[in-house]
Amino acid sequence: MMSNRACSKGFTLIELMISMTFLSILLIAITVATLQIMHQYSKGMTVKSINQIGRNLADSIRRDARSLSTVGGGKYVAPNTIGAGGLGRLCLGSASYIWNTDSALRDGTGVKYTGVPSPRMIAMARVNDQGGQYCLPVSGNYRMDVPATLATEMLSNSLDTTTATTGTFTELALYEMTLTPMVTNNPGVLYTLQFTLGTNQSGTIDTVDQSCLNQSNTTSNYDFCAVNKFQIVLRMG
Repeated sequence: MMSNRACSKGFTLIELMISMTFLSILLIAITVATLQIMHQYSKGMTVKSINQIGRNLADSIRRDARSLSTVGGGKYVAPNTIGAGGLGRLCLGSASYIWNTDSALRDGTGVKYTGVPSPRMIAMARVNDQGGQYCLPVSGNYRMDVPATLATEMLSNSLDTTTATTGTFTELALYEMTLTPMVTNNPGVLYTLQFTLGTNQSGTIDTVDQSCLNQSNTTSNYDFCAVNKFQIVLRMG
């Protein structure tokens, strides 16, 4: 008498390995895609923050320029001017903008705020300055002290400006600024202001052309690096 054997079917070892390989490839693809999205998101947020801070700075300068009582009364002093102590200055009557160079901020030699227990280096300060005293040299030297209580740090890590006594600052810097009259042979009311603003972390910037290092560079920190140029028209007075 013959007995019936129940036959059960299952995965063979080869089929199981193929299935595991497929799942592994799928998981790797999902991980790579997720990382790429995170990189793009981080880069996008960095660029967005720089653009917003740059626009806030431009708007503040534009408002102060319009409030000048004298037509064409603004003054610009480049950081490398003799007697300026390495500080750039843009004086607009009742308020002045003062900044350290990007290199001074990176190597820690920049001028610091005064009047607070733990002073920080000046990235870009808007200072109450009636008469533009910071742009008026005395015996060939410009004023160097910047009281934190009279200043607002414009390059804070928040999209809202904060006072220099309480603000928390990121590694941002103003790389370049130029102020030129729109009519060269007849300086008057209208000027063009150009400035370059960006992150300033050591080892991430190509200082020759003021741009972020290539992503392949091991120190680039590419996702959190951004440099942008801004240009506005100022009405002086």
